[in-house]
Amino acid sequence: MNIDFADFNSSFDKDLRDYQVEYKTNIFHAWKTKRSVMLQMPTGTGKTRLFVSIIKDLQRSASQDKPKILVLAHRKELIEQIFKEISGKYQIPCSIIMSGNFESKAVPVQVASVPTLSREERLERWSSFDFDFIIIDESHHVKAKSYHSILRKFPNAKILGVTATPYRMSGRGFTGTFEELIEAQPVIQFIRQGYLCDYDYYSIQKLDNIHEKISRISKFDIEGDYSESEMMKIMDKKKVLSRIVDTYLNYANGKKGIVYTINQEHNKHVCEQFKQANIRAEAIDSNTKPELRENIVQHFRDGKIDVLCNVDIFSEGFDCPDVEFIQLARPTKSLALFLQQVGRGLRISSEKEKVIFLDVVGTYNRFGFPSTKRNWQTYFKGFNKLNPPDESPKNNEDEERLVNYIQTFEEGEDDLNLLDSTIDDESFRTFFEDIINRHKESPCHKEAYREYLTKKYCNGTIKNYIEIIPNHIDRFIKENYNSDFTTVYCILDPQILTKIKQALYSDNVFNNQYLRNQDRIANAIERYIEFAKKYFVEFNRSPEEKKAVDDANKNSETRNFLIKGFNNLGSDLVSILMLNESNEQSMPSDILEKVKELQESIERFKEKLNGI
Repeated sequence: MNIDFADFNSSFDKDLRDYQVEYKTNIFHAWKTKRSVMLQMPTGTGKTRLFVSIIKDLQRSASQDKPKILVLAHRKELIEQIFKEISGKYQIPCSIIMSGNFESKAVPVQVASVPTLSREERLERWSSFDFDFIIIDESHHVKAKSYHSILRKFPNAKILGVTATPYRMSGRGFTGTFEELIEAQPVIQFIRQGYLCDYDYYSIQKLDNIHEKISRISKFDIEGDYSESEMMKIMDKKKVLSRIVDTYLNYANGKKGIVYTINQEHNKHVCEQFKQANIRAEAIDSNTKPELRENIVQHFRDGKIDVLCNVDIFSEGFDCPDVEFIQLARPTKSLALFLQQVGRGLRISSEKEKVIFLDVVGTYNRFGFPSTKRNWQTYFKGFNKLNPPDESPKNNEDEERLVNYIQTFEEGEDDLNLLDSTIDDESFRTFFEDIINRHKESPCHKEAYREYLTKKYCNGTIKNYIEIIPNHIDRFIKENYNSDFTTVYCILDPQILTKIKQALYSDNVFNNQYLRNQDRIANAIERYIEFAKKYFVEFNRSPEEKKAVDDANKNSETRNFLIKGFNNLGSDLVSILMLNESNEQSMPSDILEKVKELQESIERFKEKLNGI
């Protein structure tokens, strides 16, 4: 079908916002010369409304032979949402192609389930319909074979893909399917204009025990994200589960929202923890029956449920604007998954002023804020998976926004506390006087700290880390609390260091001066505290205790060396016996007896060594 897009009036639909009119104009302009285009728009800014308005314009362009339009989506919820928008508000006749639904070729607009339509028999049945336009919702999934089998069947159709996140973990771009990417304005602009909700962000720090364990995961799934089993080892512990609930109680108590979990088992355990705390919570996953899921979601909308625990059910297509908090309890390496999840909370509502993000897995440390400006063109064109774009907070300083750090102690015995909890100034000055008096003769542990860092970092990095404390933390304490103070490096007690840290983070001047655009200062003192926790016990041992530990270490090294030697010898003896049994090399009986005697002797020696 030949359509002159130059004649289209993008502003004919008076219900569209200015930016939607602009993006629609850009799409029509691209279609003049290109077959396929992708539109990137953040979650909650009206992607569905925009492409349904395009469908209306296309239908209006022809008085008789209406263009045939296919809308593709991969989930039932999305399909039903799109169908209601097309047939409801815009009153455009349309039909649904989905398993269990009655299909009708009497109308030109079809909303199809990708898994259903991509089946060979179903696709062949619809091939004669010869669609003129194909619109793909959540088009970051388009690389799947099911999508391509459909697109190949209709080679003459103009294509529009819409997504909030043109991103793939593999680094492969979208230029094989789409010829151009049209980008929306950054999320922060939508927030400032009042089209998306503002937020407060709470996250654990890089040096938090949970985040460090997540960062060390070395097993991944087929998409490149963290392995479920590895995530479960970290997040499905009773203390961690209780912290998830504690975080909610501390920062979002009484508010309603969504918790993202790892899998069905983890989802069930998280939900149970909420219920044990007398919080109205329900769990939903892919196995939840549709009728039950609809009832639970409706109860959530009606305010009868406060917390929905789910496994990726509400990552795409879920529309409940009065969501007041989002909690991330599922680690991810996927920027797309992160933004899809937090996007559920950014929709505006008269019921809330801000949404609260509770990031108990530290995704912020990898991807920054939900409103950080992204270079979508890079992701659209493709990138090197081994050297992906740096989305971490240190590389993105386009906002004057502070993250609220959540503190989780390594041993897990202490409650979660905001790092900006208040400490009385006067009592803290007195506290510093006591520290100065107690540490007048204390040695400086800077060199011991340097040795500790050499196990993890190169020399240049170590030098930078070491200088942060005297240049920033020590100087601030001297200028604002006590001029007699020497250095944090003379203090080794983790409890004292933790109290100093909490006081600094509660000081607005300190936060404004040092922590506005980066977390280097916060990481520096956390890093030193981790060192102190390990070195404190060793440093305070008596000479006798140190000698005993040294002797034990030497004995252990000797024992391990001997055991390794005996194991090697034992393996050689087994090989000799196997050669004899296989008849490859027959041996005299007296030699075989000696070999067996040696084996028995080795086992006795090993038993004695293990008993030392």
